Amino acid sequence: MINIVIGDQPPTGMIGPHKRELNLKKGLDRIGYPYVVRRPLNSTKRLWIDGSPGLIDYLPRHGVHAVIGPNTWRFASQVSSRARLDHAIAIHASDRAVAEFEGDAGFDRCPVRSWAGGIDTDEFRPAANRRPGRDVLVYNKRRDPAEIPGIIETLLRHDLRPSLLLYGRYTEQEYREALARVAFVVWHGRNETQGFALQEALSCDVPVLVCNEWFDFDAERAASFGTRPGRRLLECAPYFDDRCGLRIDSLDKLSEAVVEMLDRLPDFSPRDYVLENLTLERCARAFVDLWQEWDLSFDDGLNEVCRTTRPFRLPWRMAARRVGGRTRQVVRGRLGSGHV
Repeated sequence: MINIVIGDQPPTGMIGPHKRELNLKKGLDRIGYPYVVRRPLNSTKRLWIDGSPGLIDYLPRHGVHAVIGPNTWRFASQVSSRARLDHAIAIHASDRAVAEFEGDAGFDRCPVRSWAGGIDTDEFRPAANRRPGRDVLVYNKRRDPAEIPGIIETLLRHDLRPSLLLYGRYTEQEYREALARVAFVVWHGRNETQGFALQEALSCDVPVLVCNEWFDFDAERAASFGTRPGRRLLECAPYFDDRCGLRIDSLDKLSEAVVEMLDRLPDFSPRDYVLENLTLERCARAFVDLWQEWDLSFDDGLNEVCRTTRPFRLPWRMAARRVGGRTRQVVRGRLGSGHV
């Protein structure tokens, strides 16, 4: 049995951390593995914590093994010196994200593993009436909007009909409808640790043309990222192979890549990649198997009973700090407005 304790999450289901938790629960249900949500930290042998870095200072010292992440710390330098990691492992969403977390100096306070969240291949499946023609979707995720007109112009030159979605400004239904009609997606995004929306396109059997991005790390920025200064290519699709589409490392190569995408459309099979690697069931089983680090097998957890029905509450020190922080915010706001 796994006790799932997640910190504050964004309100929309399009955001990766929320979707990761939701899809994991679906996957655990499908494979028949028991879990509880937000019980005290010592309620079960297996604990998953994400999104609350301060909580790691209060992990039980005995009888509980914790999986932490992937949205708790981005870099190892953010891990508190007080964090209790004797019976924990940290996870990130891909091998590249693990490497980013560890940085050039490495990290040896606990094991660090890679785990990808599952994709709901039933909700994201090819449309029954899908007959892709000349429609192409341009998906922009936090990338320079000044580059969008050039992408649109390139697609128009190839007699294609581009449409545009901006990350965070559409509904999931709008995304499904777009995927049902387009021949492929041009992914104009930034560095991804996993990329749920991209993988949902693949699950709909829509190939993707990924535009990776070069990024210049000056000394100050490199230090904050735990890496060396220099120019690096940032991957936008860490889960991807030749069945899924094409990747380019410069927008100067977009026109040539569009021609290749059109020529090879019948040959791509992106849904096969997702079914092979990223189903709810497969990823849920891989998640449970993380606890094999401590020889806790899948079967061992099937009959475990939660030790309490009490709900999780923040440790009083954390709760007091939050209340104090909110009080200081209110006071500063009133002082600034002249109302005290």
